[in-house]
Amino acid sequence: IIGYVMCIAFIVFYKLCAFEKFPEFSTSSSVFLIAVDLIGISSLYAIQFLDTERNMRNVYSLFVYIALYFIVITIYLSARSICSEKRRYLRAKQENLLIRATNSQIEMTKTNMASFRKMRHDIRNKIGVLLVLNQEKKYDELTRGLTELAGADIVEAGYIDCGNTEISAILTMEQSKAMANGFKLVHTVVVPSRLPFDIMDICSVLANMIDNAIEANLRYGVSDNICVQISIKGKYLYIGVLNKLPENFYKDEILNLSTSKANPEEHGFGVDIIRNISEKYGGFSS
Repeated sequence: IIGYVMCIAFIVFYKLCAFEKFPEFSTSSSVFLIAVDLIGISSLYAIQFLDTERNMRNVYSLFVYIALYFIVITIYLSARSICSEKRRYLRAKQENLLIRATNSQIEMTKTNMASFRKMRHDIRNKIGVLLVLNQEKKYDELTRGLTELAGADIVEAGYIDCGNTEISAILTMEQSKAMANGFKLVHTVVVPSRLPFDIMDICSVLANMIDNAIEANLRYGVSDNICVQISIKGKYLYIGVLNKLPENFYKDEILNLSTSKANPEEHGFGVDIIRNISEKYGGFSS
């Protein structure tokens, strides 16, 4: 009984220590370790009742001890390796996300500059025509020209600059996604140029939240704009993403923070990423 208690106490302590360093460490790994240890302890206990000499029982016990030790170490190292690999994968994914966002921002800036040059050229030509009409006192045509100029479509700049380079890049990338689907990001962002967090984590949270909102709009046929608010509230950085829900919907189904896609085993990581990063800095997600 003492062996069982010590085994469970050790695993609980180990789980807590592992969780501090590896939040991704699964509970199933700890349960598996407990099961292996309990089987080993049970085997050691059963050896005492073998109908053999005492020396042989000691040999069997030693063998079980050694085997149990190596099994536990192997499981621990395997679980730790998986957690480390997952962390490297997520880090690489975050870096790739920021690179794509920066490239998107650059491309959108180039597109906007080309549009603005063309717009400036057209406006200069129209103003020249209007000046000629004014000189020739063709006021009716001048009025029509001014009306057309006032009602001309203005190219919207999808570029967003909030003062923080990385967050601006993510918002610009997400803005281009939203505009491509017929809606926009309405943003209120008040943040310093430097934040006391890993910027990769912030960008990952922001991109996942907005992506989820865009996907929800597309899934439920909602064309309303998505509201994004980022600000400092006390000691916390608040990131809020709001999107309108359809009139007839199952609230619990939509708001349970789980994926509704056909292959859930390949999705749903975004919610976990948001939750893990929030908890990493002592915050929360809802």
